[in-house]
Amino acid sequence: LTLCCSNVRDNFKGINKILEGVCHAYTQKEQGERIEKILQFPMLTNQRRDYRDPVNYLTRPDEKYKISSNFYNNIMLQIRQLICNGSPEEKEDALQRLIILAQLVSLEEQDEEFLYQQMEAKEGYEYRSILYHINKERYVQNITAILDGTLQLMKSDSNEERFASHTQSYADLFEVLPDLSPETVDYANAFSVMTDLIRTNGHWKKSEHASLHADERSRQSYIIAIGLLLLKLRGQKDSLSRKEQKAIDEYFKTLQEYYPKSFVPEFIGKILVESAICSLDMANEKTNVCNEMEQRLWICSEDDIMLLRHFYLTCYRMKYDIKNSDRLYYFSNLLYKMAVYKIINIEINNIMPALQLLYSLVINGINAKRENNRFFISLPRLMKETTIQLEDSEEKARHKINCRREICIIAREFYKRGEHDKNVLQWKKLTEDPEEFVEIRNIDFE
Repeated sequence: LTLCCSNVRDNFKGINKILEGVCHAYTQKEQGERIEKILQFPMLTNQRRDYRDPVNYLTRPDEKYKISSNFYNNIMLQIRQLICNGSPEEKEDALQRLIILAQLVSLEEQDEEFLYQQMEAKEGYEYRSILYHINKERYVQNITAILDGTLQLMKSDSNEERFASHTQSYADLFEVLPDLSPETVDYANAFSVMTDLIRTNGHWKKSEHASLHADERSRQSYIIAIGLLLLKLRGQKDSLSRKEQKAIDEYFKTLQEYYPKSFVPEFIGKILVESAICSLDMANEKTNVCNEMEQRLWICSEDDIMLLRHFYLTCYRMKYDIKNSDRLYYFSNLLYKMAVYKIINIEINNIMPALQLLYSLVINGINAKRENNRFFISLPRLMKETTIQLEDSEEKARHKINCRREICIIAREFYKRGEHDKNVLQWKKLTEDPEEFVEIRNIDFE
């Protein structure tokens, strides 16, 4: 703190990474115990932008932290002075501190109104999104602005002549999808916009400097497409019109071309569209696709697993019950068995995709007793194989920690649904070990 508040701070080029590491080393409870100390750090970014306000690295608590009245007043006075009288850069840094502060502690009414006024004066749907997350009841109308703003961003990204390079994403939209009303969505237009985006991404995918951005934008549009269709299914009020169905079919056809080695886009499209329109012809077509899926299940590619994982994670976020579709439920159980088989039989270096897929299935209530027991039996081996050794490289050590965390999260989900196998309990005990990595200690089984 003394260093960061002094004039010599800028001499330490790695200070940002140190602060990030220190904040992430604390559990959420430990962050709360140190919140006043952390809020004493400077909120202003330096000219080289290698110092960042450490509040950006804090976990947003379920219950807001409490700080002393005097300390709160001093912090708010600093923030208000910079927002009202500071340079443009100082105003932005102070506003960012206030936005995060509102998620960490309860603001007094006049300070809350001050934040709303500052945000309402800003242009851009990302600010509408922040306001909605801070106060959903007051800014419920901002959902439409987030939808329209995201689609407009997708349109600007659909330019084959010049790659749209920016740091914005479509995450604001898929974060509010569960709160959208299907009546507010022009499905034909939305899927037409996303189809153009995927076609453009197919062009830029061949470019070395743009391929990663193209892949990420395609992935995000896929999540949004699933969410929008599940929104329609969840309402169960309207079937898809011919115009909407045509636009959706074209989107998944284009997405299938984007992932030529994957069978997932066609499968997901057929399953969801058929469920929305209850068509007999579509049901027969879906059966053929499902049969092909079952045959290819055991040779899933990395793209297949990634796309399936995002499908199930989105089902969970949208509170869609997999059991509503007999065929999807049957397929999900086959997929569950495949994921467990891979976890048991492949090396730890290649296990992460299967672990992530299994987690996405477990949280959706997919269950197979025989495979559960096989997974439980493998837990001691997985604990041993994810233990860091002295000879491990930094990259290998980080991979082991990530795998260890994913396994522990899966074990927690089993524990929460009443599976108290002795090997599951060993992973629970691991989270209580003060010598264990903070990534594991942060996992709460209760």
